[in-house]
Amino acid sequence: MAKYTVTHTCGHTESVQLFGAEKERKRRLDWMRGQDCATCKAAAVNKDNDLPALVGSDKQIAWAADIRRSFYSKYPALKTVVTETSAKWWIEARLDSLAERHLEIIRRKEIARNMTKADIFRRAHAITKALVAKYPGTNYQAQFAQSLKYAYEWVREALAA
Repeated sequence: MAKYTVTHTCGHTESVQLFGAEKERKRRLDWMRGQDCATCKAAAVNKDNDLPALVGSDKQIAWAADIRRSFYSKYPALKTVVTETSAKWWIEARLDSLAERHLEIIRRKEIARNMTKADIFRRAHAITKALVAKYPGTNYQAQFAQSLKYAYEWVREALAA
């Protein structure tokens, strides 16, 4: 294990800690010297894709830029929907769970936008009916009021997302 200071092709310097055999560390250092730093790489990607800059550490930004690029290449329609700039958020969300989450948000918004009051009442009735069947002795009227409140909150949250 050793610490090195690397000057990248972009001119930025970075302190790195490398592990392994000396020959491997030297090879890695030579490779790093021939690359732009993580911040410059991410900035180049953002300019190419007309995306807002990511916020985070250099390593987070580099990793999140790769995740974001993969996400937008796989789901180009969501480019205007997903505008998150936190590198941490992109890293934690990852590709598949991120797409599923936003596709679900879009689906819920579409459903909520088209719901009428009658649809909301039907949804609350279906929830209440299922709960009363599962838990005999449940007060239907009290549970319906709670289910109706839940259904309205679901619509409100879906439209706000």
